[in-house]
Amino acid sequence: MRLAKAEAVYKPNLLINGGFKINPRGQSSYSTNSTSIVRTVAMWRVQAGTGNSSVNVTVNDDGTLTVTNNTSAMGYFVQAFKEAFPQGDYTASMNLLSKTGSVSFTINDAMDSAQEINNGFNAFTGNGSPSRVTFYLGAGSSMKIQYCKLEHGNIATAYFEEDEATALIRSQQYVYNVLNGESTYGFVADGYIVNSSLVRVFVDVPVQMKGTPTLTTSGTFEITNGDGGISSEVSVFSVNNLFCSTNKISINIGGATGLPSTGYVVLRCKNNASGSFILSCEP
Repeated sequence: MRLAKAEAVYKPNLLINGGFKINPRGQSSYSTNSTSIVRTVAMWRVQAGTGNSSVNVTVNDDGTLTVTNNTSAMGYFVQAFKEAFPQGDYTASMNLLSKTGSVSFTINDAMDSAQEINNGFNAFTGNGSPSRVTFYLGAGSSMKIQYCKLEHGNIATAYFEEDEATALIRSQQYVYNVLNGESTYGFVADGYIVNSSLVRVFVDVPVQMKGTPTLTTSGTFEITNGDGGISSEVSVFSVNNLFCSTNKISINIGGATGLPSTGYVVLRCKNNASGSFILSCEP
């Protein structure tokens, strides 16, 4: 990987949510203290090395991110791709508003070695078939970053923030928060009773997802049929791939009690303003 030239023209950003504005999980900070991956803003993940503390991602009020490595080992901030891009020249650029310690970057671990990045604008180019971009933060290091861009070719072109609707749709192909902040008694999905111990509901998604998603929930949920008087708290969910379609994700629900053998039902939050119901096929 080598330094790239910059030109005041424009090519689209191959990264999704390169400006970090789409935050479907809704948290103001994310952290991990293990080698396990933690999802942060849409399409970006954080991971710690073998240190004994944490790597933190803070979502700032101005839309930037601050990534801080408190471990005694390397920390990683990564966007991986569902499929590697074709062989060719690629240029990455980013703008750091501040940094402490050692922060480096690579277009692809297998393609080139990491390059140290500095405050302000940075751009690098390399040839290969990239499957991810990675920021490496040394022990005790941090960075405040405004954006990251990846594009075809060996010249860094100007960065422009995507309009919110486009950025949201691109992100929702990989991660979708069904509740979207409306959680107290927020509607999640409707469906039907399969039998006295199984309910199947169908979540409407705004765009076809790029794979069968996994489901992560927080908070309390209930099955109800309104005037029929059924109300049962539920917590056992699984994505049923056999019944998924272009714009619907099928969810099987177990653990309901007091159900009749058939009938229409609604899945909703149960008086929980901080609930979340997140579908993700992020790589």
